[in-house]
Amino acid sequence: VHAANAELAATLEEAGAAHAAAGEGAKARALRAAASIVRGLPEEVTSGKEAGRHPGIGKGSAERIDEYLASRRASEVASGQKTIDDFLGGGTDEASAASYYVNQLELSVRRAAATWLAPA
Repeated sequence: VHAANAELAATLEEAGAAHAAAGEGAKARALRAAASIVRGLPEEVTSGKEAGRHPGIGKGSAERIDEYLASRRASEVASGQKTIDDFLGGGTDEASAASYYVNQLELSVRRAAATWLAPA
Protein backbone atom coordinates (compact mmCIF):
# COMPACT_ATOMS: atom_id res chain seq x y z
CA VAL A 1 0.00 0.00 0.00
CA HIS A 2 1.38 3.36 -1.03
CA ALA A 3 1.44 5.83 1.92
CA ALA A 4 -0.08 8.68 -0.11
CA ASN A 5 -2.91 6.39 -1.23
CA ALA A 6 -3.65 5.45 2.38
CA GLU A 7 -4.08 9.13 3.23
CA LEU A 8 -6.28 9.68 0.19
CA ALA A 9 -8.36 6.60 1.04
CA ALA A 10 -8.88 7.86 4.59
CA THR A 11 -10.09 11.19 3.21
CA LEU A 12 -12.51 9.43 0.86
CA GLU A 13 -13.83 7.35 3.75
CA GLU A 14 -14.36 10.49 5.84
CA ALA A 15 -16.29 12.07 2.97
CA GLY A 16 -18.32 8.87 2.63
CA ALA A 17 -19.17 8.96 6.33
CA ALA A 18 -20.29 12.58 6.03
CA HIS A 19 -22.57 11.69 3.11
CA ALA A 20 -23.95 8.72 5.05
CA ALA A 21 -24.73 10.99 8.00
CA ALA A 22 -26.52 13.35 5.61
CA GLY A 23 -28.65 10.48 4.32
CA GLU A 24 -26.90 10.31 0.96
CA GLY A 25 -26.32 6.56 0.86
CA ALA A 26 -25.38 6.26 -2.81
CA LYS A 27 -22.63 8.88 -2.54
CA ALA A 28 -21.43 7.31 0.71
CA ARG A 29 -21.16 3.85 -0.88
CA ALA A 30 -19.40 5.22 -3.97
CA LEU A 31 -16.80 7.07 -1.90
CA ARG A 32 -16.20 4.10 0.38
CA ALA A 33 -15.78 1.82 -2.64
CA ALA A 34 -13.32 4.28 -4.18
CA ALA A 35 -11.40 4.39 -0.88
CA SER A 36 -11.10 0.62 -0.87
CA ILE A 37 -9.84 0.56 -4.46
CA VAL A 38 -7.35 3.40 -3.91
CA ARG A 39 -6.00 1.75 -0.78
CA GLY A 40 -5.22 -1.42 -2.75
CA LEU A 41 -3.34 0.25 -5.60
CA PRO A 42 0.42 -0.33 -5.62
CA GLU A 43 1.22 2.94 -7.43
CA GLU A 44 0.49 6.43 -6.10
CA VAL A 45 -2.72 7.98 -7.41
CA THR A 46 -1.74 11.24 -9.10
CA SER A 47 -5.08 12.30 -10.61
CA GLY A 48 -8.77 11.59 -10.53
CA LYS A 49 -8.66 10.81 -14.23
CA GLU A 50 -6.05 8.12 -13.62
CA ALA A 51 -8.01 6.73 -10.68
CA GLY A 52 -11.21 6.74 -12.74
CA ARG A 53 -9.67 4.18 -15.08
CA HIS A 54 -10.05 1.60 -12.33
CA PRO A 55 -13.43 -0.15 -12.30
CA GLY A 56 -15.51 1.08 -9.38
CA ILE A 57 -14.23 4.67 -9.32
CA GLY A 58 -16.81 6.90 -10.96
CA LYS A 59 -16.81 10.49 -12.11
CA GLY A 60 -17.87 11.95 -8.75
CA SER A 61 -15.19 10.05 -6.84
CA ALA A 62 -12.59 11.02 -9.45
CA GLU A 63 -13.54 14.68 -9.00
CA ARG A 64 -13.24 14.33 -5.23
CA ILE A 65 -9.78 12.78 -5.72
CA ASP A 66 -8.72 15.73 -7.88
CA GLU A 67 -9.95 18.17 -5.23
CA TYR A 68 -8.00 16.34 -2.53
CA LEU A 69 -4.81 16.18 -4.61
CA ALA A 70 -5.02 19.88 -5.53
CA SER A 71 -5.54 20.77 -1.89
CA ARG A 72 -2.58 18.61 -0.83
CA ARG A 73 -0.33 20.23 -3.47
CA ALA A 74 -1.41 23.71 -2.41
CA SER A 75 -0.71 22.81 1.23
CA GLU A 76 2.77 21.65 0.27
CA VAL A 77 3.37 24.96 -1.48
CA ALA A 78 1.91 27.05 1.34
CA SER A 79 3.94 25.20 3.98
CA GLY A 80 7.16 25.68 2.02
CA GLN A 81 7.52 21.98 1.19
CA LYS A 82 7.26 22.83 -2.51
CA THR A 83 8.17 25.88 -4.48
CA ILE A 84 7.53 26.93 -8.03
CA ASP A 85 10.85 25.29 -8.93
CA ASP A 86 9.32 21.91 -8.03
CA PHE A 87 6.79 22.42 -10.81
CA LEU A 88 9.46 23.13 -13.42
CA GLY A 89 10.60 19.51 -13.77
CA GLY A 90 9.58 17.22 -16.59
CA GLY A 91 9.84 19.82 -19.36
CA THR A 92 7.25 22.23 -17.96
CA ASP A 93 7.92 25.77 -19.12
CA GLU A 94 8.09 28.61 -16.58
CA ALA A 95 4.79 30.20 -17.60
CA SER A 96 2.90 26.91 -17.25
CA ALA A 97 4.58 26.13 -13.94
CA ALA A 98 3.79 29.60 -12.59
CA SER A 99 0.19 29.34 -13.75
CA TYR A 100 -0.23 25.92 -12.13
CA TYR A 101 1.37 27.19 -8.92
CA VAL A 102 -0.98 30.19 -8.73
CA ASN A 103 -4.02 28.07 -9.62
CA GLN A 104 -3.19 25.65 -6.82
CA LEU A 105 -2.96 28.48 -4.31
CA GLU A 106 -6.24 29.99 -5.52
CA LEU A 107 -7.95 26.61 -5.33
CA SER A 108 -6.72 26.14 -1.79
CA VAL A 109 -8.13 29.51 -0.75
CA ARG A 110 -11.49 28.83 -2.46
CA ARG A 111 -11.82 25.42 -0.81
CA ALA A 112 -10.96 26.84 2.61
CA ALA A 113 -13.50 29.64 2.19
CA ALA A 114 -16.19 27.18 1.08
CA THR A 115 -15.49 25.02 4.12
CA TRP A 116 -15.60 27.98 6.50
CA LEU A 117 -18.76 29.38 4.96
CA ALA A 118 -20.65 26.07 4.69
CA PRO A 119 -23.71 25.80 6.89
CA ALA A 120 -23.18 23.62 9.93
